[in-house]
Amino acid sequence: MAQRTGPTGPMTTTSDPIRPRGSAAPHLLPSGQAGVHLATALCLARSVLFLRAAGLGAAAGVALATGADPLHLAVPFGLLLAVTLVELGRVRDFARETSRLAALATDLCLAVLCPVLGLTDLGLVVFQIGTAALAAALLGTAAAPVWAGQAAQLGLILWLVPHHTLDTPAPAAAVPVLLVGLVLVPAAGLLAVAVARSVRSRLNQVLDEAGEPGVRTAGLVTGLGRALRGVSPGSRLAGECAQALAHDAAGQLDEARKPVRGVRFDDPLVDLAVPLEQLCREWSSTHRIAITTRMEPLWPSGVVRHGLAVLVTESLDNIAHHARATRARLVLRGKDHDIDLSINDNGGGFTVPDGKILLAGRYPGLERMVGRARAMGATLTVSSEQYGGTTIRIRLTR
Repeated sequence: MAQRTGPTGPMTTTSDPIRPRGSAAPHLLPSGQAGVHLATALCLARSVLFLRAAGLGAAAGVALATGADPLHLAVPFGLLLAVTLVELGRVRDFARETSRLAALATDLCLAVLCPVLGLTDLGLVVFQIGTAALAAALLGTAAAPVWAGQAAQLGLILWLVPHHTLDTPAPAAAVPVLLVGLVLVPAAGLLAVAVARSVRSRLNQVLDEAGEPGVRTAGLVTGLGRALRGVSPGSRLAGECAQALAHDAAGQLDEARKPVRGVRFDDPLVDLAVPLEQLCREWSSTHRIAITTRMEPLWPSGVVRHGLAVLVTESLDNIAHHARATRARLVLRGKDHDIDLSINDNGGGFTVPDGKILLAGRYPGLERMVGRARAMGATLTVSSEQYGGTTIRIRLTR
């Protein structure tokens, strides 16, 4: 750790922001890390639905090869395959949260309906595995209750099969297939979560490299498209998402080149602590509030540096205008994109609505800060007590 002092002079960069052609793509995704998450979810969902359709076709073929009645299979397999293909054709609609939730609700209802239609073996398990992966692609680890519900349904069917309580007798192979399904349903969900994290990591790497000196950003769309097509091969959707992400990155890079209170943060070769120290010293001199800093050397991307600088400025302004404080302290720890930044004061404090995370809408200034942190993929928490000071903590992990 090191305590930094000293100003930084004006800096120039050679990177030229990309301006993707076309106007439709930028409206597909939201800005910031929310866009990265959604692009990953859409492309991964497309692949999952494609594989689910292929799996259902293969399961139907296996059932026919083992002597199943084609008429008996037509309704359940036809229904599951039709819904899967409709969702595959409308995967862009998953950009809206209501469409994502509606698709998952439809799939779960179909899974409950399958035993009524006489589908209790391989076809059901394949559909449930695909639905678990789809839920993971769209919801992340928040899909865990979905996986639990699917496993409970398979377990219930597994219990009913030996007791012959189903309306339609189950095939002899149903029990081992259902047992395998109990394992593969959560496994498919966890695998989809891991794949999504890997894709997001690659996308963020490409976006960060776009702002480095000497790196031409004209290849940004190509790099983003390559990362997305890795999870969704031959996908036109991947190209549209890459265009949208690149368009958003262009705006963020332009914003990152603007000084914050006259201090520039757009040189990734300079330790972030250096311009932050200058920012803190100038704030302290202007408002006559003592501030101490303790900062580890960090070299994040220009967009992250600028975003953190703005959050620090807004935090310090809140201290100056509302806290009635005489001292403040800033601590910066971390490495690359694992960053922990905290700003605290000895002011009067206030009552935070939930004690930890500020509720949107209660305080406009802090609400903007929460939104800015979320756009970077960070979390902003506030803790405070009456007459006990306030601490704002920003944590970024990618």
